[in-house]
Amino acid sequence: MNEEAGRIVEWLSNHRPNRMNRLHLLRLLPALFAAGLASAQTESEPLVDRELLNYLKIVEDADGYTNLRAGASLKAKVTGKVLSGGPVFVNPEPVNGFHSASLDKEDGFSDRYIHGSRLKPVSDWKAFGPEGSTGVLKHGGFEAVVQDPAFVASEHRITKDTDGMILVNGKSPWGQDGGEPSRLLKLAVSIDGKAVALPAEATDNLYEPNFETLVLLTPGDPAEHAFLMMANGDGAGGYYVVWAFENGAFRGRAVIMP
Repeated sequence: MNEEAGRIVEWLSNHRPNRMNRLHLLRLLPALFAAGLASAQTESEPLVDRELLNYLKIVEDADGYTNLRAGASLKAKVTGKVLSGGPVFVNPEPVNGFHSASLDKEDGFSDRYIHGSRLKPVSDWKAFGPEGSTGVLKHGGFEAVVQDPAFVASEHRITKDTDGMILVNGKSPWGQDGGEPSRLLKLAVSIDGKAVALPAEATDNLYEPNFETLVLLTPGDPAEHAFLMMANGDGAGGYYVVWAFENGAFRGRAVIMP
């Protein structure tokens, strides 16, 4: 275990999990993630979120997508779809064969269900880290580059909700706990030398990237299946984002608060 990981583990062992300590842990999230990733090079069971990976799944459906439903039943209303090959965070405990799902909302697992037969685990996928804190990750023909240009408020619509929290273009910004973002998240991905087309929604409303937390998850050949994951945020606004790629194409993203 490296020095940074040791410091965090020591802090956890000496503090009770009250509200203030949970907020402090959220502020340590990027360092914990990076420390675990570094440990993965020498330890068989790294700190980097084996528990989190139990919640992260890949969707596999011969129809090319699977339905999100409002309840744990095939009779429940269809409220959305997730592409086959796409990522989703789910509650591991099923209800009537369905798992409650979290995709991109701060309310977590609420009113969105996916049948378990359409979900496959990624907990045994191999993890590969970035090139230090450069925002660059390369492995097996897969290359990701993350940049963090300054957030310019005048280029966005800034309002506040009823609690006085900042909204950017009508949304609560991922990475901030009620404040105005300071850094954007820009992402470019290429596979086997070919740029992957990323829609605007791939990075929409994501802020405060932490380069050292960039990690690639793949079962083997990243040109076939790859998840790109980061732990971002400033203080208590910490979040995880996962982007999915299948056969060289973007298949969606999932975001969750830790």
